[in-house]
Amino acid sequence: MTKKIEDDSARPPKGRDAVRRALTEAASHCFAERGIGPVSVREIAALAGVNHGLVHRHFGSKDGLVKATLSALSDSVDEKLDHLSGEESLVELVPKVFGGTKEVGLHWRVVTHALLEGMSVDELQQDFPVFHRLVDAAERDGSTRINAVAQATLIFATGLGYMVFEPYLRSAATAEGVDWDAVRPQLMGRFLRLASTN
Repeated sequence: MTKKIEDDSARPPKGRDAVRRALTEAASHCFAERGIGPVSVREIAALAGVNHGLVHRHFGSKDGLVKATLSALSDSVDEKLDHLSGEESLVELVPKVFGGTKEVGLHWRVVTHALLEGMSVDELQQDFPVFHRLVDAAERDGSTRINAVAQATLIFATGLGYMVFEPYLRSAATAEGVDWDAVRPQLMGRFLRLASTN
């Protein structure tokens, strides 16, 4: 089970924005770890440190909380990329899209769970700013529009696959007698070569 996000000595969140933020944060951790279906509203509320009735007050239902959580995570990914110039090559952009922050990993894991549990893409997202950034970068690197979309698709599929299946891949590599920390730099190098291929 996911550990409580806030310190036990911390006060429960007060006010609409703080409660909504605490609930979407708690939901993102629960959904990323165990999927959407198995997680109860009560569990999310307990992790957030609020009464479960506030989920219904602020989001209407668990489905409303799922959508708000996905939206908050998507906004977090966009914010991470907002400081970029918009002139990056794919090789510069890929590590920023898939590397690093916990929020980015949470976003993609929750999206994956939502898709596997039957949510339609229309329920998940109306626009695709990260994918659009990859396509634009591929075009700046000299790809035609159709090749840029194909390249962005392969990069996205590879990056998401790595993020979602990393525990499995780590175990498989270890079973082969290879130190996972030695494999990871090799993976990024190969991933960046994929990004630089027109």
